[in-house]
Amino acid sequence: MGDFVGEQKAINSQLHQKIENVESSQIKRMDGMQNDLSQKIDNIQYSISRLTNLNIVNEKGKFPSQPSQNPKGVHEVETQDGESSKLREVKAVITLRSGKELDQPLPKMRQDE
Repeated sequence: MGDFVGEQKAINSQLHQKIENVESSQIKRMDGMQNDLSQKIDNIQYSISRLTNLNIVNEKGKFPSQPSQNPKGVHEVETQDGESSKLREVKAVITLRSGKELDQPLPKMRQDE
């Protein structure tokens, strides 16, 4: 009986050591994840503060203090032939209050390059 108790104590001691090793590795892993998440949260907070300071988030109904230029070619549409819609001739129809329609071709626009 004494031999059995001694073996159980040895087994319990080994299991206890293994459990402590697993616990310490899990704690280290969780600490690393917590540090990583904390750093990501700090980066998000920094990005939000930069966006706020750059006045990108404007209040509704207010214009920005400085005008910004439209990007080139954003309204340009490709035609079936692969040419830019800026380069082909378009027709504008103007309807007057009287109902009369004026059909006038507009000149071709120059391509800015």
